[in-house]
Amino acid sequence: MTKLLIVSLVGLLNFNPAFNVKYFNANKKSIHINYELSKKLTWSDYKIYNGNRREAALTATEISYHVTQVGDQMNVTVSCVFDKSKSNVVKRYKNDYILNHEQKHFDISYLFAMKFINELKKQSSLTYEIIDEIYNNIFIEWNAFQNKYDEETKNSVSKEMQSIWDKKIIDQLNSLN
Repeated sequence: MTKLLIVSLVGLLNFNPAFNVKYFNANKKSIHINYELSKKLTWSDYKIYNGNRREAALTATEISYHVTQVGDQMNVTVSCVFDKSKSNVVKRYKNDYILNHEQKHFDISYLFAMKFINELKKQSSLTYEIIDEIYNNIFIEWNAFQNKYDEETKNSVSKEMQSIWDKKIIDQLNSLN
């Protein structure tokens, strides 16, 4: 699994009492799939990996943000995408069970994108420095959570733990509504 930090900052570190934070779901790059609760990944979203490796599949997701400022108004847009160009599967492992495990990696990324938004909204004001600090903290938590998911499920090998994690992730997604 790959996690990328994509940041676009405009201007210098400024105090900004007025701000707006939202989830942005309009990435037009054909190599990206925006996260949508109602849309699940399919194997056609993955490239075939022809080499030898231990992992059945690799799911590359990104949480990114973009900041714009107009006068005193700072706007932060956050997105969560699946990167088709960096995600692949070993052909012999293409099955619904493995796809579910990989979908959960994407779901986890979305949960942390929402956590990032919620942490930003808790602030009384935002600066570029505050946004970056919150993102870095969320990134560390996100990475640790993804690693814990793979460790506890043994990269999906433990069907019992996979089932427990499936429920945990679905419950967290449902709590967002």
